Amino acid sequence: MDMELIETKISNGYLVQFKLLMKLCLPIIANQIFEVMLTPMAIFFIGNFGNKIELAGVALAVSIINVTCVAVAIGFGTAVDTFMSQ
Repeated sequence: MDMELIETKISNGYLVQFKLLMKLCLPIIANQIFEVMLTPMAIFFIGNFGNKIELAGVALAVSIINVTCVAVAIGFGTAVDTFMSQ
């Protein structure tokens, strides 16, 4: 076989795999974007409807929830991953 033909088949194989992978991962990427934007959108709405004190309260509450709940959940997830692999 000619070397260019082999390279073309290999690159086409990667392209086909890339397209299949994109079909699978695009909904996941969209979901992650929407999930990340949930908190900022809530803060934007409070900023439009409330005053500065309410906005500061929401920002403080989000920070406290991220530190106490989200960080602990991520820590437990990491610990379970390590524990189950043993």
